[in-house]
Amino acid sequence: MAASDEYSMKEAMALYLASLKMDDKFLELRIKEIWDNQMGKPISSRTTSMVFKNHVLNIRLSSAVLRNELLSQRALILSRLNDAIGGDRIKEIYFK
Repeated sequence: MAASDEYSMKEAMALYLASLKMDDKFLELRIKEIWDNQMGKPISSRTTSMVFKNHVLNIRLSSAVLRNELLSQRALILSRLNDAIGGDRIKEIYFK
């Protein structure tokens, strides 16, 4: 095996997920976990669904008041989530 064919476990897993076109789904699961940890129990319990597709995170909330509060903090939330996942993978967040 040549030196250029050697990968770390992290790189190999990323290549494998990309080959199965599941890297976005895996990232969506990580984002859900980070959302629960970063936002806390009150907000995560009012989050009804979360979908990550084409660098856009769509979050559906059960509370209109909470949605309006999060809309005002969108840039901060986007920055925190991107820092936690280690990159600039999320380009936009929509709250519904």
